[in-house]
Amino acid sequence: MTNTKPNEKPGSYTFELNTQLENTIQLYEEDREEYWKSKKVGMDWDTQKGIIAHADKLANLLLEDSKKLISQESYASNATTFQEELRAYHKKVNDEISALEKILEQKFQGQKPPNTIMQLVNRLVLDGEIPEEDSLLKLVWERILIDLAWDTVEEKLILGTNRLLQLVGVIVKIEPPEATLRFLCRISRCFIWGFDSECIILCRGAIDTAFAETINDGMCDKNRLKRANYGHTLANRIKAAQREGIIDERIKDAVYRVNTPATEAAHENPDAITDVLERIKDTLLVIEHLAKHQKTR
Repeated sequence: MTNTKPNEKPGSYTFELNTQLENTIQLYEEDREEYWKSKKVGMDWDTQKGIIAHADKLANLLLEDSKKLISQESYASNATTFQEELRAYHKKVNDEISALEKILEQKFQGQKPPNTIMQLVNRLVLDGEIPEEDSLLKLVWERILIDLAWDTVEEKLILGTNRLLQLVGVIVKIEPPEATLRFLCRISRCFIWGFDSECIILCRGAIDTAFAETINDGMCDKNRLKRANYGHTLANRIKAAQREGIIDERIKDAVYRVNTPATEAAHENPDAITDVLERIKDTLLVIEHLAKHQKTR
């Protein structure tokens, strides 16, 4: 039994989880420095501190480069030891994935395993891979881990929790096509973690798949709509749905409230997205309407 008074929160529950995680990250950083201070490797602390500073600078440059996928500085590429260790690390990861793929090919009678299984293999390997202890790469890896942890706790955790509660208020009870459901799963993850532009683009994909399932090519042909090179467009399916009395102006307007910003985000300006929750509501309105129509056919 605990000695807490009535209504008094015990132990760790006294503080919010995000605050405790921030303290944990801070302690990890302090202990990391303390470890290298006390480590006997024939160097004084100033020399060791220089190694950590070198690793942290490399990590910060990699974090900046990874944001845009464009190298802004040559410092990381000129770090010979780091590049050698990174190449060895990549080779180890790729060799592990290749070995697992060969095992799986035997299970699939010599055929290449499905992409979904290979994606899982990649994730399992990367989830369990940690660079060699006390290497420069391990120091860089630690700094990246620390920075990503700070980013998650400070910018994503509370926001994501509150956004999930927002989503609870818009959930609908429907049975959409499997392809549409896969989009909806990704829409929720993107919204929770703050990837708003990606969320809107996926909303467009969810609507596309729902219309393709409900308004088939034959219905578009019947309404004498011209196919594009790759088949009937979403615009054609909307026209066919209106002519068949399947959707009205309200549903059509909801589609274009999603489609217009999604197109702009995908092709012109990924930062132009606003009111993302409203666009999710529009998406669900359209999908729910089409799903109900499917059930009545």
